[in-house]
Amino acid sequence: MKLINYNKSIWVIENFWTDKNCKEFIKVSEKNPVAGSNKKLAIETWMQLSKFVPKQFEDSKATGLNEKFSFFKVEKDQPVKKQKDECFMRNKSEASCFTLMIFLNDDFKGGEIKFKEISITPVRGSALIFQQ
Repeated sequence: MKLINYNKSIWVIENFWTDKNCKEFIKVSEKNPVAGSNKKLAIETWMQLSKFVPKQFEDSKATGLNEKFSFFKVEKDQPVKKQKDECFMRNKSEASCFTLMIFLNDDFKGGEIKFKEISITPVRGSALIFQQ
């Protein structure tokens, strides 16, 4: 795994998941595109992710991942719509500040995630973390 730090709020971790992990989650997502809550997956993924992300960001402390997961599939020639991720409030003291995207495949053209200053090309197994 290798961390690429684009700026203070956009990072990519190359080879975050193996090809085997990606293929397993593609199968899961084909059965159920809205994965729902999965605390075990959130804990396991956080254990891996926490080695790379800052422990502190501005006034917030990194404590874990939101357990709500979703899968997004973009079909050939389907435009990728602009979206704004919303903060997830678990309780009064815990809220999400960042989005984690893990690319499950890269056997296509396009699909870049565009920010004002950079564009991230999906690479299978890579994780993209960005501020919401």
